Formats: sequence, C-alpha cells, structure tokens
Amino acid sequence: MHKRTLYLLRHGRPEDQGGLQDKAIFRGKTNSLLSAQGWQQMQEAVAELSFNHIISSPLQRCAEFSWHLAREKKLTVIEYAELAEIDFGLWDGQLIDDIAMHSDQLLKAFWSDPLNNTPPEGESLLDFHNRVIVCWNKIIQTNLQQDTLILIHGGVQKIILAHLLEMPLTAIHNIEVPYACCSAINIYYNEQQIKATLKHHGSLS
Repeated sequence: MHKRTLYLLRHGRPEDQGGLQDKAIFRGKTNSLLSAQGWQQMQEAVAELSFNHIISSPLQRCAEFSWHLAREKKLTVIEYAELAEIDFGLWDGQLIDDIAMHSDQLLKAFWSDPLNNTPPEGESLLDFHNRVIVCWNKIIQTNLQQDTLILIHGGVQKIILAHLLEMPLTAIHNIEVPYACCSAINIYYNEQQIKATLKHHGSLS
C-alpha cells in the first residue's frame, strides 16, 4: 500500500471584489483575476505545503497563480475544464442583491433547494456534481506517486468534500470554504482499492 496527499485549494479574493464594495456576486464562469490580496492569500496558503505536481481550473483566478507557482518551483501544471466553477447562467457575474430585486422567488428557491432549482440558463447542480466527480476520479487514478496541489473554486471544493464524506448533494452549502481555504486529502492505494480520507480542512498554517 502507498499513500499520496492531494491539497484542494480555493483561489484567493478576486480583483473585482473591492470594486463592488464587498457585495456578493454569482461568480461562476465569470473570469475574474486575483486581487493583490488574493495573491498574498494564495502565497501564504502554499508556503508550508509540499507537492510535486499542480492541477488547476482554467479560469484566471486559479490558473494564473498555478502557472506562476509552477514556474517558480519548476513543476508542471495540468488544467482540467471540468474543474471550472458552476455556470450560473443569466445570473453569472450579477450582484446577488440585484437578482433579489427582480427574481426574489427564484433566488429563494435556489437557496433553499439548489438541487431542484437551477438559475435561468444555468448548469444544474447535478450536472455540476457529475462533471467534477468524473474529473476527481480521473485525478486520483493518475500520477499515483505525486503529492498534488489542486487549484479550484469554492463550489468545486464543496462537491469533492461532500462526495468524500458521503454527504447528500443537498448539504453542500453546510460546508464553508473561504478564500484560500485548503483541504488536505490522503489517498491510499492498496492493490485495486483506493481509499480517500479528509486529513485537514481550513488553514494549514
């Protein structure tokens, strides 16, 4: 039996957050850059981690830091489109307060039961879950000897953690994943069996 560690790391604070005076938006496919604070958060988050491979979402708030880190450490990066954040459709990039003004009932339905209430023209939670978990299974079955840093989004991290902990999909909002939050997952390989366990969730510093 051998073991590897995968570090799931959410991106730091995006660039346009301050410009919105910290008002929340549906940031799914919206391709924001990291803010200066976000860069610092990410640098602090990886400072004590040991890894020899990097995987990333292709969206800029993850990928830009991933490639910078790879050049610095002389490592490789693989981008997986399946690790992009959920697509909120017509709500994507919009202020949540604005959506509440014109689509209050739809928004309340989404918050209370996201599994059965998808934003207009958006990606369903089930479709999101399926694409992320297919990619997750591919990741844990490849590069078996490499401890790996995986730069992703809050929604993607929640999906993987809920899958790992065998939580119902309806409970993913019960998991808090702040900016630059790191989840350390040990993967154990024993003959044909693969066992994943959550070692740590939150700041590793």
